[in-house]
Amino acid sequence: GFTKEQYNNIYVGKSIVDPLVKDGYVIFIVEDNNKKCIGWLARSIKEKEEIALINKRKNKDEKEYLRWINSYDTDFGKMLGGQNELIKGKTKTVIIVEGYTSKCNIDRLLNLYSDENIKCVCSFGKKLSDEQILILKYFEINTIILLYDSDAIKESKICFFKT
Repeated sequence: GFTKEQYNNIYVGKSIVDPLVKDGYVIFIVEDNNKKCIGWLARSIKEKEEIALINKRKNKDEKEYLRWINSYDTDFGKMLGGQNELIKGKTKTVIIVEGYTSKCNIDRLLNLYSDENIKCVCSFGKKLSDEQILILKYFEINTIILLYDSDAIKESKICFFKT
């Protein structure tokens, strides 16, 4: 469901080499502030129900079919998906979502591709680490809009009110 605009702004593709993700996954590249690849996320193109059925049919010895597979030895708690789009001194508002595909959807829905003032990033889960907060401080972000899923309300309160 990606648009041409999204393909122009997001590095997404498929693997023909890695046996773990070469069949049935799309891969998103995560970049740092210098546009250097610091990790990747592979998302299954199968529906949740299909994945559940696959896993139900597996033997105990077989590995579970995963909806998401992350790059090996990557600490996603120390980065933000989309941090390479933030511009120090220009980006003042950040929308934080849990996952990378949610970030992609917000970018499309709000047409944030050319807006330097507001950007969407993802925290790769229901919390923000000290390292992720430091990234936001580095970019001098003034306003944070937390747009986590409804099941993350408790964790969100703990995260923002623990100081």
